[in-house]
Amino acid sequence: MNVKPIIAVTMGDPCGIGPEVVAKALNNPKVTESCCPLVIGNLSMLKAALKNIGSSLDLTLTKTFSIPELNRGTIPILDLENLDPDTITPGILSKTAGRASM
Repeated sequence: MNVKPIIAVTMGDPCGIGPEVVAKALNNPKVTESCCPLVIGNLSMLKAALKNIGSSLDLTLTKTFSIPELNRGTIPILDLENLDPDTITPGILSKTAGRASM
């Protein structure tokens, strides 16, 4: 049995294009066929980005970097819990979002 590599991806600035780019990449079946992606960022922002592109991918909250092989379509996210999505607006520059991306 081949074990897929774990590839960690950060969402970048939550007010920028990062969440949408990550969502679109995760929605490509080739990504989950070739690796086990781990998204690092904000759960609410990624859910919103997935909804915006019409994706029905499932997200799994994780608090560890030791991730077992996951079912296709289930994406683990390490929610840094460093941002309240109600305090920012996507597309508008924000010190809060900039700090969260760092």
